[in-house]
Amino acid sequence: MQPLVGGGITHAAATITTPFGRARSSWRLHGDRVELEVTIPPGATGDVRLGDGRAERVGSGAHGFEWKTG
Repeated sequence: MQPLVGGGITHAAATITTPFGRARSSWRLHGDRVELEVTIPPGATGDVRLGDGRAERVGSGAHGFEWKTG
């Protein structure tokens, strides 16, 4: 998952059905901070690329991330 923040959009959300179940992602802009929530289905892993250059591999469950915009 890699959110594309900008262009005047202040929040977005998406869900996709995978062979393991539903994966979800949503982000919201709060001033100069971005808050990202992702949910990975049971038995799966996901790669999350953040706007500050970090990359995280996460397992199943809900995960939250935050970073400042450039």
